[in-house]
Formats: sequence, structure tokens, C-alpha cells
Amino acid sequence: MSASNKQAGPGRPRKYATQEEADEARRKRNKEYQKKYLKVRRERYEKDAEYRRKCIKRSRKSYRDSTGSFEAKGFGGHAGNAAAFTVTRKMKIGSSTRSKKVLTIDKMAEVIGIVPKVLSGWIESNKFPRPTRSTVEGQRVFTVKEADGLARVLRDGLAGRSAFRATDNLVIIELHEKMTELNK
Repeated sequence: MSASNKQAGPGRPRKYATQEEADEARRKRNKEYQKKYLKVRRERYEKDAEYRRKCIKRSRKSYRDSTGSFEAKGFGGHAGNAAAFTVTRKMKIGSSTRSKKVLTIDKMAEVIGIVPKVLSGWIESNKFPRPTRSTVEGQRVFTVKEADGLARVLRDGLAGRSAFRATDNLVIIELHEKMTELNK
């Protein structure tokens, strides 16, 4: 019995001897179809101005959707409202342990209007002041007063901007000065 006459199922002869042959034939058919389809689209694109405009608009929209927003971020959008983002954590104050309302790095990032990973990167690269306090568990935290003050500096220093750059030296200096001032 030859390979082409083998049974594939009840009553149906198999067209290809191996799965690889079947896959190769399917790829070849798909490639031929794509060539034919693309040829038709190219011809239509050349002849039909409305279709051409529609394609260009679609590709621009696709690009905008994939690259994110170039609009201003609104850094520090929740300045003055940091108390709404607080979490209660146990803090060691003197010889006693008390629960206090503080902002973790995740919550501070929400107040500023950025992703927590970005804020952690800013802290590591010294663009943003390190939290001066930590919880009993060792988690770094900001007080509400610090969060509001730093968010205001960012809001005022980066108004209308789409990014915070390492070259924003004045804003970076102002952030560190504000943190020092708040911790006196």
C-alpha cells in the first residue's frame, strides 16, 4: 500500500504521508494566497484615493495606540490630597511601636501619577528623594506631609511636560531641598 493511499480516518485516504508534508503544503497555499491578496490591495491603493486615505489614517492610529501618549502627564496631580492614599503601618517611635498613616512607594507613585517601578528607578538614580522613614517590617515609607510637599514640587516644576528627565536639575534639587525642609 502506498503512502498516498493510507487511511487518515474512517473511509478517507490520507493526502500527505507525514505531518511535515501537510504543514509545508499549508504554508505554500497561505503564501500564494497572501501574494494574490497583497497584489489586489496594492492595485487598489494605487487607483483609489479614498482607500489610500483610509489606509494612512488606520496606520497612524495604530502607531499612536502602540506608542502611548505624547500629552502632558500631569505630574503631582493629587498634590494636597495625599491623605486619601495612606495606609496604616506599624512604626517604631522611640521605644514604642505605634500604627501611623503613611504612604508606601506604590501609594506615593499614585499621588505623583506614575508607575511604582518608575518611582523606584527615580529613587535609585537619585532623581527623587529616598524615604527617610521605614516601618517595623523595613518597608520604606513617606509621611503625608512629605508626599504632599514633593507632589507639589513636581506639579509646579514639570507642568505641561510629558516626561521627567535627568537634565531637570532644578526640579531634582528642589525635590531634595523640600524633603530636607520637611524633615527638620
